[in-house]
Amino acid sequence: MFGLIKLHSERTLYNVNHSCGFLFNLQLNPGTVGFCRIQYDPTMLERLLSSVQTLALPPVDRLGLQNDLFSLARAGIVSTVEALKVMEAFVNEPNYTVWSDISTNLGTLSTLLSHTDFLEEIQEFIVDLFSHIGLKLGWDPKHGEGHLDALLRGLVLGMLGKAGHQPTIEEARRRFKDHVEGRLVLSADLRSPVYLTVLKHGDATTLETMLKLHNQTDLQEEKVRIERLLGAILNPDLIQKVLTFAMSVCYFLLSDDWLWNLNSISLTLCINFQVVGTRQR
Repeated sequence: MFGLIKLHSERTLYNVNHSCGFLFNLQLNPGTVGFCRIQYDPTMLERLLSSVQTLALPPVDRLGLQNDLFSLARAGIVSTVEALKVMEAFVNEPNYTVWSDISTNLGTLSTLLSHTDFLEEIQEFIVDLFSHIGLKLGWDPKHGEGHLDALLRGLVLGMLGKAGHQPTIEEARRRFKDHVEGRLVLSADLRSPVYLTVLKHGDATTLETMLKLHNQTDLQEEKVRIERLLGAILNPDLIQKVLTFAMSVCYFLLSDDWLWNLNSISLTLCINFQVVGTRQR
């Protein structure tokens, strides 16, 4: 026997025996249609994860499950470690929308952990989580792929490259070199992850090459793409150069998208300022 009882603004499931077979697939808010967050107890969550691993749970519910957990973690209701442990069940996930939300949540966490002792650990976690789907998708499109497969490939390669996955970095550098030298032009779907990766792990020469590509192209889409990724540069001196470029008079007058560039580097600049100020004190 079980039922629902209203307690203030909460609803509580009571008189439930955890050994009941139906609990194996018990899911609250199916379809993620309710305006609420679901917090499962560890036993129920553990049993539900088997449906995530086998993909028996529909994509929208897999999306909602991890999104609820990260939202609860941000609110301090559950541990971030608990949310990360659940992410391990998504290693076989094939859906672009689910991966997109996972990458957003892990990206936010990475930003919070930047310039801390835990940055390397979260990057290693991202590499472990995304490596399987990255290997499955590869770098080149396969026959019969749809538009979402191309989007997923770019998303996954970008996450792996940004997190420091060495094979991805090496391949991105090779393809970038071929693209710059005109031997093999990058497809539009691969330009963002390749540009992001080489900038993230690049030097002054990489930045100069990227600015040259920006100035040479006549395509507004390409200009905006490069502008939005320039903030991936980590070197403080190069970040200052990007900021100078973004605020240059000619660039300011000719481009309506300069704010995206400023947005991409502003957080890094603020963090660097705080770190330097702290060390000086």
